[in-house]
Amino acid sequence: MSSLDSLDNVKYSINRFIGPAITIILGIYLYSKSVIPVEVIQSNPGGEDIVHKVIQNSLFGSAGLFFFIVGIFWLLYIFNVLKAIVALVSALVLTVLGIYILGLSTTIVKDDVDYNNKKELYFREMKGRINDIKIAQIEFKRENGVYTDNSDSLIYFINNGKTIKYVRSGVTPTRKLTREEADYLYPKQNIPLDNNMTD
Repeated sequence: MSSLDSLDNVKYSINRFIGPAITIILGIYLYSKSVIPVEVIQSNPGGEDIVHKVIQNSLFGSAGLFFFIVGIFWLLYIFNVLKAIVALVSALVLTVLGIYILGLSTTIVKDDVDYNNKKELYFREMKGRINDIKIAQIEFKRENGVYTDNSDSLIYFINNGKTIKYVRSGVTPTRKLTREEADYLYPKQNIPLDNNMTD
């Protein structure tokens, strides 16, 4: 037997076992993410940072167990512990289970992406509204000499105050502005889009 043949045998053995080894390691890693908490630090400009302990949901653990079991079955098949028919049935059952878990994971990821998109939209809207309150407070102080601590008096001032004057120009649209239109007309102000555009 030449050294080339023995090198080919080593390569063949490595190639046979690398798949199940990676599958088992991946399974252990995914399962550990569902039971070992990870610290996530949220910065707090007003004080100490907030530390959250987060673990992945149980679906991550299920996926980890799935990969681990697949790796074990794969090894048993390589060592001829499982017969061909048992291995085929096991592979089919595990494939169906894997497709089911993949579908659940996709739904969870989509829900998370949708939540983050909504959160970004809400934050943008809140910034615009807070900016409106800030401007109203500045105008209230300009007219009354102090800031108000009462939202009712601020609303009354906005509706009846004398400082803010509007100059009518052009035609008032009857629909809400789109985000693109608002950003173009009022750059860097991030105005809310909840009302129809007024004079």
